[in-house]
Amino acid sequence: MVIGDTVVYDGQAYTVVGFTPVSVTPAEVELRPLDGGASFWIDRQLLGEPIAPERAALRLSHKRKRPKN
Repeated sequence: MVIGDTVVYDGQAYTVVGFTPVSVTPAEVELRPLDGGASFWIDRQLLGEPIAPERAALRLSHKRKRPKN
C-alpha cells in the first residue's frame, strides 16, 4: 500500500494520503474519502485489501524474429 492507493474501510472506498512513522505502534493510515471530504486516521489493521492489485515490476517480452521471405 502506498500513498494514492484506493482502499476499503467499513464498506467505503478511500484514498490513502498518509502513514505514521514505522516506529509508531500501532501503525496508522490517513484516509480521505474519494469525494474529497475531511481526512482521518485509523489503525492499519482495520483496512481491507487494496482495490488495485499490488504493484509489480514489468516483465520484458522478447521480440520474435520474423522469418525471411
